[in-house]
Amino acid sequence: MTMGMFFWVKKVVPALIVAADGSGDYTTIQAAIDALPAAGGEIHIKPGTYVVSARVNINKDNVKVVGSGKSTQIQSGGNFGTMAILNSYCIIDSIYLYGNSSYPGIAMVGATQSKVIRCWVENCNVGIFMDSCSYCSITDCQVYSNGVWGITLGTGAPGNASSRCFVTTNELYLNTSDGIRCDSDYCVITGNLCHQNGSGIRITDYGDNNIVANNVCVNNSGYGILLYEAVHDAIANTIINNTCLNNPSGNISDGGTDTRIGHNITT
Repeated sequence: MTMGMFFWVKKVVPALIVAADGSGDYTTIQAAIDALPAAGGEIHIKPGTYVVSARVNINKDNVKVVGSGKSTQIQSGGNFGTMAILNSYCIIDSIYLYGNSSYPGIAMVGATQSKVIRCWVENCNVGIFMDSCSYCSITDCQVYSNGVWGITLGTGAPGNASSRCFVTTNELYLNTSDGIRCDSDYCVITGNLCHQNGSGIRITDYGDNNIVANNVCVNNSGYGILLYEAVHDAIANTIINNTCLNNPSGNISDGGTDTRIGHNITT
């Protein structure tokens, strides 16, 4: 008697390739995203400069867009943002974005468990912002020379707050206002280097129950870490194990309510 062995072989769907010189599947990023099935997929972008004629929208779940490092440059070609994650379980990885100074570089809007990792973002009004997101993260990015904020969680209105998001191990510098601004709740801001911004990290308005830990905020022109209540209390935030030095307006300034502060280096 002959026994048979049966097993399933998972079909591997190859990534779509975007190449400005025509050597890939598509020459534009949006065309590649539009070509993905509804279930999502992966897109690799070859080195080159891609001047976009409209914001690149990741508008499907489970999409991963991966560049080739700083040699993959996306530039805004008009009065609009550069890229946006509008769905969940998406990733933007290893891309250099040079934006329009009046619009965000990367917008994350209404997303769940999406990520921006290992990107460079400059010359935008806001480098990267999260609006109404949950369990999203921004990690290992350099965000610099933006006209207002480097990274912002929320936009100062209760309906736009994000929740349970993570900003970790980024470098933020030469942003006109704050390196990181948080108007959201239950977020973790840790391991970031903020220098030469207006202020390093600001928790304000609807920024409640956040953890700000193990950051280095030095040589900013304003504050190192600022808790500031403009239209709503910043309540029950934890500020711990940060190094804040040479910030002339104050290394740590607590204008919040029920803030827990400890084990920070300020002198």
